[in-house]
Amino acid sequence: MNAFGQGEFSSHIPVSRFSYVQQIEESFNQMAQRITDLVADNKMLSRAVSHDLRTPIARLRFGLEMLEATKDPTKLVEHLKHLNHDLDEMESLVESLLSYAKMEQAEIHLTKQPVNLVNWLPQLVEHLHPTHQISWQGLSNPAWVMIDKEYASMMFTNCLVNAFRFARNEIHVKITVNSNTIECVIDDDGLGIPEHEREHVLKPFYRLDSASKGHGMGLAIVARIANWHQAQLTLTHSLILNGLRVSFLFKRTSINEGETQKS
Repeated sequence: MNAFGQGEFSSHIPVSRFSYVQQIEESFNQMAQRITDLVADNKMLSRAVSHDLRTPIARLRFGLEMLEATKDPTKLVEHLKHLNHDLDEMESLVESLLSYAKMEQAEIHLTKQPVNLVNWLPQLVEHLHPTHQISWQGLSNPAWVMIDKEYASMMFTNCLVNAFRFARNEIHVKITVNSNTIECVIDDDGLGIPEHEREHVLKPFYRLDSASKGHGMGLAIVARIANWHQAQLTLTHSLILNGLRVSFLFKRTSINEGETQKS
């Protein structure tokens, strides 16, 4: 504890199952890990914001100087267009920051209800106006899970938007009903994510070199919401389409509980 008090937040207490304060030791270690994660997120956020804000601000300053020096109406319109683009980029960053900050709140109240993914997920995709061909599998049997529709919608939307962004032509979505679990798998035929970077892309503001757009928040939000739902999130190589495979493994809700309510 002394090391922790001196700022060594990675310090943990050895937990013994024979200790009469075992629960306190485990709680302390959970708190220490939470603080470690927050410090790491804060450092990453500071670096990302520093870079992502400075770039459009520098372009705005340059654009304003060009506006002052330009009298050609055509060029004025062009400069204003660039300025609006930079403002949109800054607004997008602020929205990403606010979304993630909301998820960092200590009290997140989920309103879970039984939802049949077989009916609900295709409807969600339809509202996204998909830009690629989507092949569906496993829609014949009901797949009931307990989810908060608002946050689960955000989770799947971020995942699917990433698939739309990086897929070349095709996306596969498969729902598998097992005895105790429901698995939802999303495959795309994009470049995929190298194995050594799959853990990192689940962190906020981490971007691959190939990711030319976005602020590196999509998969971080996906991971956070999946964790709230006790859903196992896995990123692997897609053997079907040779791109990225994103897998969600949920605990299956009993059929009787699910079928008593509409999805």
